[in-house]
Amino acid sequence: LQPNSSVICTSIYTITQSDIENGSITNIATATNGTIFSNDDTVTINLLPKPLLGLAKYVVGSPENIGLGTWEVTFEILVQNYGNVTLYDLQVEDNLQTTFPLPSTFVVTGLSSDIFDVNWPGYDGVADKNLLSGTDQLDPDASGKITMVIEVVPANDGPFLNSAFGSAETGNGDPVGDYSQR
Repeated sequence: LQPNSSVICTSIYTITQSDIENGSITNIATATNGTIFSNDDTVTINLLPKPLLGLAKYVVGSPENIGLGTWEVTFEILVQNYGNVTLYDLQVEDNLQTTFPLPSTFVVTGLSSDIFDVNWPGYDGVADKNLLSGTDQLDPDASGKITMVIEVVPANDGPFLNSAFGSAETGNGDPVGDYSQR
């Protein structure tokens, strides 16, 4: 390289999920003539973590009258990570007592999930409102469903408004949450 001249070097780096989770990328460039090093040039690019949890709760099909004023209702809750960082300690809470207040009666007869560790048979919708064990993680763009079946004897004709609340933490401990629509 001649005196008072320069060279431009270009490289391409693909950002990884680990880079996003760490919050930054640091690039260090060093030039050498074989024995003498020039000053290092360091650039740090901060990556903005964008945690975003989404929940959607809905009734599957129509409630089924199974006799003596008892209805079987199947709910599904879609849980999705719309953000760009992994979410940890995922929890979904559903207080069924707010939906079916006394003198209504109900019993949870089933709780399952395609990918999450459900709190079954512990979840009852009153004393224990946690649908999950609280240990799941959800990668960016990943989703899973929770299916809950209840038998209810409603005290009135409704409407029965109910939403679930999802919560999790980022790897840095920042909380994120969302309520499903009613």
